[in-house]
Amino acid sequence: MKKFDLTKELRTELIQHTMERLENYYENTSQYYVLAKLDFNEIVSKVKEVDFDNPIHPTKAIDKVIEGLEKYTLHSPHPKCFGLFVPRPVFPDIIADRKIPK
Repeated sequence: MKKFDLTKELRTELIQHTMERLENYYENTSQYYVLAKLDFNEIVSKVKEVDFDNPIHPTKAIDKVIEGLEKYTLHSPHPKCFGLFVPRPVFPDIIADRKIPK
């Protein structure tokens, strides 16, 4: 079994990369459909791309997760999303939910 023990440099890179991707999403949410157009076979195909025996670089893994969320989820921050039970998150909420490394 492989260890998931990252160096300080890699952790810093991952945090910065993730924050850049999240900031891009937050700034460009209006470019997405409010509700995803789901294609079951396409989603299954994406999941099958994951190969735990041949892991990819962690930033690429984060990109895959974020791209999946961008394409296959409800975008509650979208300006045209008026969901009564899905309030739009605000940036301070996103920061508050993030765990800050010591």
